[in-house]
Parts: sequence; structure tokens; C-alpha cells
Amino acid sequence: MAIESQEVWSLETELEHVRHLNTRVRLVAPELADSVDGLLDRIVPLAPAPGAGTRACIHGDCKPSQFLVDGSRVALVDFDRACLGDVAVDVGNFMAALRKEVVRGREYGRELASHFRSEYERCSGRSGLVDRARVFESAALVRMAVRAFKRSPKRYAHKGGDSLPVLLLREAAECLANP
Repeated sequence: MAIESQEVWSLETELEHVRHLNTRVRLVAPELADSVDGLLDRIVPLAPAPGAGTRACIHGDCKPSQFLVDGSRVALVDFDRACLGDVAVDVGNFMAALRKEVVRGREYGRELASHFRSEYERCSGRSGLVDRARVFESAALVRMAVRAFKRSPKRYAHKGGDSLPVLLLREAAECLANP
């Protein structure tokens, strides 16, 4: 499969995008926006050094729903965000999607995320992958929180601390605190 895009996914680009979205959040939910900014500020110094991962073709939106499974056959779909980048981006996105399941009351997602991350590193033989993936996972959770607010600000207004955006930000903070 040929990849025509010259785009290279970077954490800096992702964080800039989330900060831009967060300027809109700040207009109606300043406390939530402060929490987002605080987490982004914690993520920045943890960013992998340029060239820290092997540059490869990545999916760009890797999550369980992008896999079709039929017995022993597996297919990965939806390549509209495919680009070059560190494979830890896809690992982090996948783990963030599993943590989102935890927030929705499916506690098994936490164990699955941990197992997936360690098995991926073991099978790939790529050193440092777990640390880089943890940073990308945190950034993905913050992005998910901002998008959840954008989709339903009324739910945030009604649920406050129990809303999806707040719970996702807690997961991001936990991810940063517990490597």
C-alpha cells in the first residue's frame, strides 16, 4: 500500500490542535479548560525527543472499533488518518480507547490496556515504546475529553464531575502519574 501523504504525526501538532479546541471550551467552561491546559502542560516535558521512535506508516486512529475480527482472521479498516509517525502513537491511541471503556464502567479495559501495551513492546522488540505510548495515550485522553465536551456541553453542565470529559481527564492524569 502506498502512502501519498507527507504528513508526519507529532505530539507537538496534536497538542497545538487540542489547545486550539480548548480556546472554545474556555468560553463556556473555564474550569474544564484550566484542567485541560494543566494536563497539556504536564505532557509537554514528557514528549519524546525528535526521532525517538522509528518512523513508520501508522493508522492514526487506531482503536478496537477499527478492527474487524472473524474467527482467526483480522482486518484493520479506516485509513483516512494514515500517515508517517512513531508506532507509539497507534499504541497510545488504542490504549486510550480502552481507558475510555473504563470510564464508561467497563473496568476490564484497564487490564486490557496494560496487557496490550506490554505485549506490543515484547513482540515488536522496540525499546522505549511503553514510555512513549504512555505520553501519547495521555494526549489522546485529553483530546477525547475536549471532543466529548464539544459534542455535548449540556451533559457536562448537568453531570459536572461525573461527566465524560472530566472522567477522561482523570484517566489522563492517572496515566501520567502511574507509568
